[in-house]
Amino acid sequence: MSAVAERGDNHDTASPRWPGNDKPYRITMGMRACSPADWLLRGPLADEMIAEKTAVLEKHHEQAVVITAEGDAGAREAAAVVLAAINGDAHQASAADDSMHPLEAAARLVAEDLVIMSPASTQESAPVDVGAVADRVAGAAGHTGESGVEYVLTAAVLCAPSRWDLHEKVGRSMREIHQPVPNYDSIAAAADRFFVRLAEGDIIERTNWTVLDSPEGFQPVSGEGWDATLAGLPDEQLAAHLWLRLERQTLRRLPATGAVLFTILTTSTRLDELSSLGPDVTRQLAGWVSTSGQDVHAYRGWGTQWPRVAEALEAACSSSNH
Repeated sequence: MSAVAERGDNHDTASPRWPGNDKPYRITMGMRACSPADWLLRGPLADEMIAEKTAVLEKHHEQAVVITAEGDAGAREAAAVVLAAINGDAHQASAADDSMHPLEAAARLVAEDLVIMSPASTQESAPVDVGAVADRVAGAAGHTGESGVEYVLTAAVLCAPSRWDLHEKVGRSMREIHQPVPNYDSIAAAADRFFVRLAEGDIIERTNWTVLDSPEGFQPVSGEGWDATLAGLPDEQLAAHLWLRLERQTLRRLPATGAVLFTILTTSTRLDELSSLGPDVTRQLAGWVSTSGQDVHAYRGWGTQWPRVAEALEAACSSSNH
C-alpha cells in the first residue's frame, strides 16, 4: 500500500525490510525465519492498510478475489490459521464476516494479501493430499524434481498486485507464474524444493522489491514505464516521482491440506524519502539499479531513464554525507 514502510533489524516488526546490500544485483530467494509473533502486521499502519484493502475490494472485487474448487479447502484452512493468529492477541481479536468466503473474510481483517499455493502432481493436473506430498518428498531423497509435486496458485485475495493480473496466474505453477522474471531459471529448482520441503510449523519470510512510478497498491496492469513518467523532468525532480515498492512475503505450510499460505504485505516509499528506511538504502538501491542488467530494466519498465535515476540517487547519497 502507499504507507511508508518502517524498518526493523530484528524480528520486532512485520513491516517489509529492505533486502539490499553492497553487492551487485542478482536474483535470490533471500529466505529467513520468521517468528509467529511477527507473522502479521499490527498497529496503526496495519489499520490504515486494512482500510485501503477494503476500498480495493469494494471497487475491484472481481479482479482481487479468486477461489477455485481446487483451492477451497486450503483457503478455508488458511482463513482459520489467520483468525487463530488474530484472536490469539487479546488486543486484536476480531470476528470474521460469515456472509462471505472465509478466506476473504480473514483477508479483510489483516493488512496482508493472502494467496494459496496447492500441491499438485506433475503427472496429473489434480491437487494431491498432504500425505502424498510427504511420501513423495521422502522418496525424492534430496534430488531436484523427483518429488513429482509442484505448487499451483488456486485461491487468493490480492489487493496489491505489482503489475500482474491474478486471473492470468490462477492454475499456474511457480515456474509458470515467474516465467517473465529475468533469470528466474537460476533459482527455479531451489524454489520448487523449498515449497515441497517447507516444514509444518515453520514460517519463512523474504522481501521482494521494485521501483514504480505510482504509490498505489492495486496495480494489476503495467504502466507506460519510467520513460513516460520522467521525460522532461529535471534530474532534481526524479526522486519525487518514483517509489520503492517493497513486498514482505511469508510462507507457511497448512497441515491438513498441505497447501502453502503465501502472505504479501506491500508498502511504497518515495525515493526522496528513503532515509526513513535506513542510512544505506539510497546508496544500495542506486547500485542495484545500475547493476541489474538490461533484461531486468525492461521487465520492470525502467526504459532508458534508469541511468538518470541511479545518478540522482547517488547524488542524494553524496549530499546527505556532507
